[in-house]
Amino acid sequence: MPRLIVLQSLLVTFFLVTFTSCSPVKFSSGDQSVSVTPTGPTSQTIQCSPRMNGTLTSITLAPGATNPTVTANCTPNTVTYDWTVTRNGSLVNVSGLSGGSSTPDFSALSDGTYLVSLTATSPGWTAYQQGTPMEVIVQTPSAVNDVSCQPRLNGGQTAVTANSNYPTVQVLANCVPSGSSVTWTVKRGGTTVTIPGLTGPSSTPNFYTQGSGTYEITMTATYPGYNSFTLPSPLVVTVTPPTGTPVSSSHTISVSNNKLDILLIIDDSKSMLTDNQRLAARLTGFVNDLSAQGFDWQMCATLTRAQQIHTDSPWYWGASYKWVGNPNAVPWILKSGTANTVDIFTNTINKIGAGWAGTDDERAIKAAYWHLWNGEPGVTGTSGCYREDAGLAVLILSDEDERSIGGDLSQVYYESEKNKPMETDDLPQTYVNYVKSVFGNAKRFSVNSIIVRPGDTACLASQDAEGSKAHYGVHYAQLSNLTQGYAGSICDTDYSTNLNYFKDSIIRSQASIPLQCTPSGAVTAVANPNFAHSSSVQGNLLVFNPQIPAGTTVNLQYTCP
Repeated sequence: MPRLIVLQSLLVTFFLVTFTSCSPVKFSSGDQSVSVTPTGPTSQTIQCSPRMNGTLTSITLAPGATNPTVTANCTPNTVTYDWTVTRNGSLVNVSGLSGGSSTPDFSALSDGTYLVSLTATSPGWTAYQQGTPMEVIVQTPSAVNDVSCQPRLNGGQTAVTANSNYPTVQVLANCVPSGSSVTWTVKRGGTTVTIPGLTGPSSTPNFYTQGSGTYEITMTATYPGYNSFTLPSPLVVTVTPPTGTPVSSSHTISVSNNKLDILLIIDDSKSMLTDNQRLAARLTGFVNDLSAQGFDWQMCATLTRAQQIHTDSPWYWGASYKWVGNPNAVPWILKSGTANTVDIFTNTINKIGAGWAGTDDERAIKAAYWHLWNGEPGVTGTSGCYREDAGLAVLILSDEDERSIGGDLSQVYYESEKNKPMETDDLPQTYVNYVKSVFGNAKRFSVNSIIVRPGDTACLASQDAEGSKAHYGVHYAQLSNLTQGYAGSICDTDYSTNLNYFKDSIIRSQASIPLQCTPSGAVTAVANPNFAHSSSVQGNLLVFNPQIPAGTTVNLQYTCP
């Protein structure tokens, strides 16, 4: 064969072998090298976000609870779902757990902690494998704690006697958990009766005013996720017949008096700005409701500390604070019918502010006392905040007691609290006596408070967490109780409910007849002409429901101690 032909054949073979090979070819040039690899389809990863009831990764199922809805939330949604459940490392089969969304029956399982994991696969995709499993805690009745209570009367007794010397009885539930919901039932002679004031975990109802007899008290207590408590044997209160001076009186109900004076007492200490703003946001609805009930109301405000009326003046207790933007002639008196009360309340609270010098010694009762002293209608130069023929409602807002600790040295937290003894004008009874001395026993009068209610440990801790130490409003609660007012919780996120209770308390005080005393035993009330009603003794008031119409004569018989 000619050499040229042989050479051409060899070259053809070389090129065929070299350029038709499927293996990578490495071209060397000095000490550098380049690898060439054929490319193909790129693999994608499945994305999932397993959840229960939409957003949860952990859930506790108490007895009777609804099973959770378990969703995979995968992309793409055309995947194969493989759910795995373990308990203490062992696989568990859960009925109904499948697919991208299901409601498996965890409640049928025994108590314990179940870990739920997901694996999702699809051809051509990289599988999803859940890293941290979801958690389902199942509680069966045998695994749930019991509500534990030890109800007692007057501290440690299960049976007491109420008489003219000791008419009131303290009723305590003593439950754990402390936030348990308590329901009391009272029977006399086998008939269920209502005892005003018997409510909640701690109260001091007046059994004596309900008449002589034996009262049997039972209770139930519940708490979410706990077995309820039922008192096995009733507490017993025996009321002995009244002794004292009989009183007979006759009262003709005149045309309803719709005048109402309101005193708002504001705690402007460091921790109170948010609470005060929350109150301001709801005061407009409160006064609008009073207007809708037909009240001719007016409102003045003062602070829980002494104030200067102007820059060079002395410091005064109980001075009235001027409402910001008040169009009325007297700037410190806000009246029914005033427009734009939303801005007036909001701007006034913001101007008052919080945390000024001297605001850490809260004295709402002292402020109320001297506000009446400054505004007593029988003296010259009165402030005009009090009208002789109007009812009086006082509203206190504070996260501490009078003088922070109410004179109780066991509550001292800050060193400065040791040097705050209670004075005469700090005491609830002093203020009540002063109101009666100015207006007489017939004055319709109540004090309502928004406070850390005594015994509410959760609220106390919540207020403490805001940065300043709070205290139970013991003396403010006592003052509300003395005047048949309402003590609400400062920890409520919306004060509408508290203000509704205040409104009800005010309306109730207008539908009453003042008594000469807090009576011993029941009060007999006969209306002429006859009017179907019920009545209850609240302090030295006989309160009617519904309100007795004008022109009705009511004959009363009762006994004063």
